Amino acid sequence: MKSLREAFGRRTVVLWTCLSLLPIQVASADENLLQGVVVDAASGQRMAGANVQILGTVLATISDLQGEFIVARVPPGLHQIRISMIGYREHLVDVDLPHSGQIRVALVKASISLNPVVVTADRRAIPLEESSTSVTVLGEAQISDRTNLRLDEALEMVPGVYFMEDDINIRGATGYRANTGNRVMLLLDGVPLITSDTGGISWDIIPLHEVERVEVVKGAGSALWGSGAIGGVVNVITRRPSQRGLLSVRSAAGMYDDPSESEWIWTGRTLHYERLDVGYSKAYGPTGIRIAASRYASTGDRQDGDFNKWTVSGKISRHFADASELEFYAAWLRDHSSVFLQWRSPFVPDSTDGSAASAPAQLFHPLLSQDQGNVLKVAWVNTYLKYSRSLSAQSHLRVRASLLRSMLGNQFDRGGEFSPAHGPGVEVQLDWLPRTNHFISAGVDGKVHRVEGRFFDGSHTEVALGAFVQDEWRIRHNLRLTAGLRFDQHDLDDQEAYRQASPRLGLNFRPTSSLSLRASAGRAFRVPTTAERSMSFKTGNFQVISSDHLDAERAWSYEAGARQTLGDNSYVDAAIFQNDYRDFVEPLVDLAQTASRIVVRFQNVNDARIRGVELATGTRLWRQRLHVDAGLTFLDSEDLQLKRPLAYRPRWTLQMNPSLHLGRVSSRLDYRYTSRIQQVSVFSGDQRVAQHELNARAQVQWVGLSFTAGVNNVLNYNYTQLERNLGDIRNFVIGVNGAF
Repeated sequence: MKSLREAFGRRTVVLWTCLSLLPIQVASADENLLQGVVVDAASGQRMAGANVQILGTVLATISDLQGEFIVARVPPGLHQIRISMIGYREHLVDVDLPHSGQIRVALVKASISLNPVVVTADRRAIPLEESSTSVTVLGEAQISDRTNLRLDEALEMVPGVYFMEDDINIRGATGYRANTGNRVMLLLDGVPLITSDTGGISWDIIPLHEVERVEVVKGAGSALWGSGAIGGVVNVITRRPSQRGLLSVRSAAGMYDDPSESEWIWTGRTLHYERLDVGYSKAYGPTGIRIAASRYASTGDRQDGDFNKWTVSGKISRHFADASELEFYAAWLRDHSSVFLQWRSPFVPDSTDGSAASAPAQLFHPLLSQDQGNVLKVAWVNTYLKYSRSLSAQSHLRVRASLLRSMLGNQFDRGGEFSPAHGPGVEVQLDWLPRTNHFISAGVDGKVHRVEGRFFDGSHTEVALGAFVQDEWRIRHNLRLTAGLRFDQHDLDDQEAYRQASPRLGLNFRPTSSLSLRASAGRAFRVPTTAERSMSFKTGNFQVISSDHLDAERAWSYEAGARQTLGDNSYVDAAIFQNDYRDFVEPLVDLAQTASRIVVRFQNVNDARIRGVELATGTRLWRQRLHVDAGLTFLDSEDLQLKRPLAYRPRWTLQMNPSLHLGRVSSRLDYRYTSRIQQVSVFSGDQRVAQHELNARAQVQWVGLSFTAGVNNVLNYNYTQLERNLGDIRNFVIGVNGAF
């Protein structure tokens, strides 16, 4: 342990020294303030959350709840200002500084968000049309229209994204891993939100009604974000504190229908769920606060499907006279959930598929649990502290420190003997504009993962260090080349260190104002988590055993795509992609140990390949009253050693989302199709079918409130994503949202 600390200290000094060699321009005394206000061109209403960028500099900000913005340290002279916002057309304005008073910017509504600003793909704000990587952006209104319960329900309608239980897949990267070692990096305001023990994700710790937008970056992101971003990045961006006092309330309640087969009714109780979110925001001079609390509870639609989840979060931001900003965020989650592992069905020893074709039919029940009484208890604390400051018009500094503490407990076979996992981390990033056609981002980061407990067979420590640099070279006004490199080192206990260099090259070309072509290639990696290496437990007829040794996953990722806008009302986006993996880590049934129970361990698959095609389109018809969005993904995955598809990867996924907007009344349908899963890990003899899920919602705006009513799984269609786990039964939901 001492050697790890010494290594952490030595390498941090080296990385800081390298960063300090970059020449940095400091602010001069004659720099000015740029002040303005952003309004809706039609109504005159002030607009919060608009992105304001001074082109040719690193200076940028976001308008507050009153639509006002201030940018400090702006050099005198003529500047072009770009103002953009999801749902509005981009606006350019020329300003000659020093300028007296506020500038007023009126944004015109767009029928479709054709070119929103994204910050995740390149770790800085750029228009979507200039990105060399496929990115999808969900705004606050899109999220609210799709769900009242959890953020992942809205993400399911993003082209190329699908879920296996809580495991998010971007272009098939993750498969099913029981929330252990996810291959997609989840960020909250640019800060990693991945646990130190399992490498898992909790969607419940994200305050749904505090989310401003979500950016989904498809393809490997290790060149900027390190281990864990081998399959993509999801960045959830929360709202800033408002200037005036604002109380927000979001509520939803639902009830489950009877199952489609009367013999599956297992209780006489009314099965239901409810969620309540309350938040308050206000600024006191240069200091703003946001606080929020939520409770989400359900009886579930099946035995051992109940849960009770509490979340509390808060954000404090402080603006200083030198235009720097300090932001502190903290969130706490308590989750007590029963665990439905598999439906009730006979288990035949010595059979990996659990086939029970000759068993009496009454022994089968898809809504009763095979192993009753399993409970999962989770407690999370997530905090970060971020400081940002513009050193000059050509340089900007960001520093952040974070801590994610997760406590995992259950009543499987290790009752009560758990210790929290700690993941403190630090990061420094410098943005520098040495010339008008070069933008350089460089940084260092470090994180310590500390895990202990019998569940993980003892104590484990991992020290992760990384350094990255990226240069965006604007060769011409319509041609942009991005080259980046990141180096990572992970020291795990007394094992040999993992070292990885991850280069990336991206190209964006705009031959016309409506057509954007992109291509990228990069290397990525992922270090196996403590759970994948050391987790050991058993429950019912399942047993997970630790692995003797796991190598780090490595991959090369390639993509080429095009985005064509058709006037102001439509767009088409197409991409082809391929990911080549080495030492792919997958949970596999250990056939040598299968006897009276199913034994699973994480193992390296020698080589794997995932390739495919993705299409996305959106259009607005009938004077923007009818909206239609759709996405189609074809996926070809293969275990190159066993010559078979990778488990839990559907070949086809389709999303269709028509909606009708008539003044204060709107309605929408969300349809999702997933083709039959070709390969599973355990019960391969069970029948599997394609997934057809249709959800319907209607919404009415009245006296400042939004009333919604919806039906999920309208057709009450029966399907399984995971073996012997039936999809949700049809349920009815109503909700009321408002801000005062």
